[in-house]
Amino acid sequence: MFFAIWKEIEDAKSLQFQALNTYSSLGLKLLEDADSLEEAGLFFCELSEEKQEGYFYLLELQKFCYLYFFNEPSEPDPDVPSWEGLSEAMEFAIELEKRLKQAVRILCHTAFLCGYSKVYDLLMNHLMEKEDEVVEQMQAHMGTVRSLAAQQEQGQHF
Repeated sequence: MFFAIWKEIEDAKSLQFQALNTYSSLGLKLLEDADSLEEAGLFFCELSEEKQEGYFYLLELQKFCYLYFFNEPSEPDPDVPSWEGLSEAMEFAIELEKRLKQAVRILCHTAFLCGYSKVYDLLMNHLMEKEDEVVEQMQAHMGTVRSLAAQQEQGQHF
């Protein structure tokens, strides 16, 4: 039972780390590209800070479960697509967030099935609450980027 939940924590932690790297890069890119994308850039920078907090929270959770083994954080996924434009980067971020949300759900379910009610409660209160709104916010910012891209294609400057 311990190893089942440990694996789920590792999977969620790896995705959390990848999200941290992705969102910080995307946020900085949006901030430097255009003033009209400042809100989206700030959103992704703040989101990367939340992912960093989530990553460290999962490390603490491993300690709490007596399952912490000293492993370096896994490297970001080598299959990350090259980002040719902001739309592709944001779509990648949305898919990454969906994968992370699913990993956290699996971790919650495993903790519940293994009888770790304290772990389950902590996960539900600290990670799942935040995950529910993040994809919607990302999609709203994606709409802004798409409309600005359409304006740019029509010759309007932003």
